This record gives sequence, structure tokens and C-alpha cells, in this order.
Amino acid sequence: MPWLDTESASLLCSLLSGNMSVLEWGCGGSTVYFSRYVRKWRCIEHVPEWGLKVKKFLELETHSDRVSVDVVEPSLPFTAINFGAGPVEDGSYEQFRSYIEYPATLGEKFNLIIDDGRARVSAALSVVRNDLMMAGGLLVVHDWERRHYKPILYGDFELVAEDLKSPRQMAVMKIT
Repeated sequence: MPWLDTESASLLCSLLSGNMSVLEWGCGGSTVYFSRYVRKWRCIEHVPEWGLKVKKFLELETHSDRVSVDVVEPSLPFTAINFGAGPVEDGSYEQFRSYIEYPATLGEKFNLIIDDGRARVSAALSVVRNDLMMAGGLLVVHDWERRHYKPILYGDFELVAEDLKSPRQMAVMKIT
């Protein structure tokens, strides 16, 4: 099952369709669960052991042929730091350069991009810089309650929808 609150899961479901191509930074339960509703799902994961575990979960699914999990380790060493009630350190562009830039090497564009991994602001900025989104595509940012993700809106994105009810919120944006 996805690790999303009910409202966020409903919001994400409302965006999915059978002819859609999805890119996701950060693999997990959402990868396994929601990928059944689209044509193609490509996930980028930075932890090799976790990427392997998600691949094993997918082997049990009938739609596994539509999902790929690419493991791209950090460019520089990274250790997650959680400051209790404060922000979760999710890494810098320099630490995750290879992970952030990897989708640009694929030669693909996506209908939906889910930013739920590391260095999320930098990953979102790369969507525009690397022209990763199809016309009319959307960017989803999970854990939107974290203030340090709000700068995504200062650039090329416009807010389309939000789940503000969940403890772990979600935002949907389009390129302006």
C-alpha cells in the first residue's frame, strides 16, 4: 500500500490515467501501488538496497512490465538528518547531482512527475531545465507541508491543487 494519507492518495488517483507516462524520484509503496493505473512508470531511487526491495515487491505484481526502477546513488556522501520537529534534511544538488540529472539522459518526457525523493527543490527545477515534462504535464510534490519546498513556486511552476488536510501534504503544479 502507498504511504500516503487518504486525501493525498485520492488527489494522486485523480491525476492518473491509463495512457500516462510517470517519472518518480523516490521509490516505495506508491510506486508499486499506483503504477498499475498508468502505461509506464519510471522510478529513480538513490538507495541500492531499497531499490532492490521495491523491484522484488514489483515482481509479485501483474503490471511489473510497465515499471522500471533505476538506482542512481548520490554523487557525494549523504546521511539523512531529522531535527525532531524541525525540517528533514533531504540533501543538496551537489550531493544528488547524478540522481537529479539522470532523467535527462533517458530521452523521454513525462505526463506526470512525482517529486518524493531527495533534493526535491533541485529535482523540481531540473524538470524545467531539462524539459522533462510533456505539454500539459503536472508535477506532484509530496510532504508539501515542509516550508523549504515552497521555493519551487518562485520559479516556473504554478499551484494547481493541494491536499492541506493531511499531516503529510501534497501539491500539484504545472509549468507556467
